[in-house]
Amino acid sequence: MHSNPFGSIREGKVYLNAFREFPEREIGEVKEDEATTISYFEDRFGQLDEKVSELEQKINTNENKGSFLMKLLHMKEQILQADALGDFDALLKRLEEKEEELNAVIALNREKNLQIKSVLLAEAQVIKDSAEWKIVTAQLKELKQKWIKTGAAEKDREAELQENFDSALKLFFDRKKAFYEDKHILIAEKVDLYKKIIEEVKVSIADLDTEQAAEKVKELQEKWKTVGFVPAKVREELYQELKAVTDP
Repeated sequence: MHSNPFGSIREGKVYLNAFREFPEREIGEVKEDEATTISYFEDRFGQLDEKVSELEQKINTNENKGSFLMKLLHMKEQILQADALGDFDALLKRLEEKEEELNAVIALNREKNLQIKSVLLAEAQVIKDSAEWKIVTAQLKELKQKWIKTGAAEKDREAELQENFDSALKLFFDRKKAFYEDKHILIAEKVDLYKKIIEEVKVSIADLDTEQAAEKVKELQEKWKTVGFVPAKVREELYQELKAVTDP
């Protein structure tokens, strides 16, 4: 019977020894001879060892270490299911040490992110009630970009922060929308007033003699001046329409 320190062959089957809480399990069978089979599964373990070393190297040399956590966890799952012969306990310990390191880095980053997002939220809260629509719109868009670029905060605070930040932005943009809707309604009402004046001028010119019509037109022109603001382009179009009626 051929074996190595971490497994054995029995009745043509290859077994990985039990380790930690994991029981002995069958990982393959003898294809040629026992020595070649053992060597084959040892080589497979060597490949796993190389993958772990590559991951360790990437973690050690990369500034964004936290981004490797999911890959590391996935590798742990793969190792536990791998059909190979070797010191799986030692391999897992190496990954667990890196996992602990990454969790510490992630915890520190989330603490920093909490501080950053708290400041961004405070800034949004200060300006959300402003009526400086153009200026504050630009400021809030900039804050949102910074928010997006900032990673997650501590788990027990992230949802609350996100909800409050979204609420501040929604409040401002809802107010802005309502303001411009009211403004558009007001402008539409003033446009109607201008058009009514034009119609009154037309009626006056048609129904009154020249002297009476002239007096009425002067009165309506004074009324025209009191209607108030509409966009310059619209006002000019209305004025040209009035002028076309009054000039003759």
